[in-house]
Order: sequence, then structure tokens, then C-alpha cells
Amino acid sequence: MSDFTRRTVVRGAAWTVPVVAVAANAPAFAVSAGTVTFESLGIACKLPGASCQKETGVTKGYVIRVRVCSTFTFPTVITIRDALVSLNGEPATLFQVGTGPSSESCANVTTGTTADLDSGQKADVTLTFSQPGCCIVDFALEGEPNSQNVSISGSAPYSYVVPNQVGPNASGSGTFQLSAPSTPPCTDCAPTTP
Repeated sequence: MSDFTRRTVVRGAAWTVPVVAVAANAPAFAVSAGTVTFESLGIACKLPGASCQKETGVTKGYVIRVRVCSTFTFPTVITIRDALVSLNGEPATLFQVGTGPSSESCANVTTGTTADLDSGQKADVTLTFSQPGCCIVDFALEGEPNSQNVSISGSAPYSYVVPNQVGPNASGSGTFQLSAPSTPPCTDCAPTTP
């Protein structure tokens, strides 16, 4: 005769139901794999005087064009912080980052700002992607008392968060490169595409 009774089998079956229910719900809360990438397009210009201050928030600085992409299927908020920038190979200095007046292919992207973590600095830039895609953004750089035709090289830190999602991919951070061989004068406060 077996040691198992009908009561033992039923008791064992009752324990399996909650485990199945929890396992079925877990993927709904975990963010799917995705990436955030930046590509400096090698296009920049100088902002002489305060002629573009209204459009860029920058006086005597630079504008550099960057392609930003997100492959997340959920809305994603990317924050770009101040950049370390070298002009003509000189030692890198801190430049505040803002947004320029133009962007391309950005129908699914909203630009905004958030409080800068460093006191006394301008607000950090946020890009909110409502769906996967790429956006070409003109970032304004301010940190020099004047602007001249120079080569630009540097890097800017960023972080991203996928709100209301959990898992190792729900947030992250990194650094992206900024580079341009020259900075001719801006046209309508933006770089001219070659």
C-alpha cells in the first residue's frame, strides 16, 4: 500500500498554484533588453557674441550635432550632464550642456531639463523617448569667454531610466564622445550640414 493519501496529493497541489501565478506575472514587470547610444556626427559651429542666447541659452560657445538612439520599447528618459571639452587639444575644461535650436527625426522625443547636481550650474538636459528610435540633437556648449574656430574633442556623462520598470536594464549610465574638426560660424544658431 502506498504512503500517499488523497489528502497528501491535494495538499501538495495547493502549494503549486501560487508558484505558477507568481511566475506568470514576473515578466510583465521586468524591462526588456534595450540600449541607449550616442554618435558624435563631427559637425559643430561657434556662437559668436550673444546672438543665439535665446535659442541655445549660450553666450560665446559652441553647438555640436549628435545622434541619440534608444531601442527600449518602453518610454525612456536620458539625462545629459556637463561635458569635459578640449579645444584645439588644450587641457579639457568643464562645459555646461544645453540644447540647440534644431533637431531632426525627433517626433518621438521630448527635450527638457532637470536640476543640475552641481550647485551653480545650469539645468541638465533630458531627452524623453516615447518609443524606440533615433534623434539628431544639437547640443550647446558653454564654458569659454569667447568662441573661435577650433577643433572640439571631449566627453559627456549621461544616465537613463525606464520609469515604472524594474530589472538590471531599467536604468544605466555611461559617457559619450564629442568631436568635430572645426567650428565655423553657426547659421541660424545651428551647424551647417556639409
